[in-house]
Amino acid sequence: MLARFYQYDNHIEIMNPGGLYGKARPENFPTVNDYRNPIISEAMKVMGYVNKFNRGIDRVQAMLKENGNPQAIFDINKLTAFEVSVKESRDENLLHDLFPGTKIGTKINEIQEHILEFCNEPKSFSEIAEYLGYRSRNNLKKKYIEPLLGKYLQMTVPDKPTSKLQKYVTIKV
Repeated sequence: MLARFYQYDNHIEIMNPGGLYGKARPENFPTVNDYRNPIISEAMKVMGYVNKFNRGIDRVQAMLKENGNPQAIFDINKLTAFEVSVKESRDENLLHDLFPGTKIGTKINEIQEHILEFCNEPKSFSEIAEYLGYRSRNNLKKKYIEPLLGKYLQMTVPDKPTSKLQKYVTIKV
């Protein structure tokens, strides 16, 4: 049996053959993990394809959080399969709630909502990144700040977008 991927309107499911293995049990998962073939696992590490064991779930959960998705849900109660379900990004927060004049159906994600609330007073990009706990500044700017510019967020020095004095402030409605 091969891994199976199912895509639905609001989530995806990934199903791998086999359940928890070795030392991994429902009561200690995902803290404890084990490998069906430790020889192949160790070879993958030696060859540089794996840098740390037992970090995959934590890394995926962090990426999902950064993307605005809820945490992955693991179904470890199936006897013959291990299932992971990932829900869609939390884009259900409507801009209309924050900006009453906004067209119904326009969406904003939770991170953008936090940015707009935080920027009631002008804030630098570094202040926004620190407030949100972001390390990937490019992702923060492209995914969350740039889509807000002009409509919901404005630069304090619009003629010089890369100015070290640049700050961002929520447009008052």
